[in-house]
Amino acid sequence: MVREAAIVALKCSEARETGVVDLRDCGLMEIPQALFIFVKNVEVGTVDVSKNQLKKLPIKLVKSFPKITALDCSDNLLQNIPSLEDCQVENLKVIKLSGNKLSKIPLGLPSSLELLDLSHNSISSLSEVDIDFLKSITGTVNLSGNSLDTTASLLLEKSSLHNLLL
Repeated sequence: MVREAAIVALKCSEARETGVVDLRDCGLMEIPQALFIFVKNVEVGTVDVSKNQLKKLPIKLVKSFPKITALDCSDNLLQNIPSLEDCQVENLKVIKLSGNKLSKIPLGLPSSLELLDLSHNSISSLSEVDIDFLKSITGTVNLSGNSLDTTASLLLEKSSLHNLLL
């Protein structure tokens, strides 16, 4: 535990120099509150918390970094993520949520994304609202590795999404 805390402190210190919060593969079960103190007033562009054991993603992780362009939360234990509707995320272009336990398309994500990676989750069904949202995304949506049911597959087929990976 002390070793992990030292690694997180070192990575937060590096973030002050690079603008990249790289907490990938740190064994985190939650986002350390010290992160927000260490990188206060730092223009952070990328946050990578992939390959941890996160079950929850605090909205503060996005709200604290208004210039964020990329958020990588892949390979965690997330079952949902908070809506980003009330966040200033006009710069956010990449969200990677692959390899989690998401069972539905997250709501409140910006449509200006260049990449939304939802691959290898537990998404099996899609609603018309989900399809409309996926259509609104300007970039690529990756849904590969999910067990989409027949109805969801037919909806996707009918929607003629050109930017979809299955």
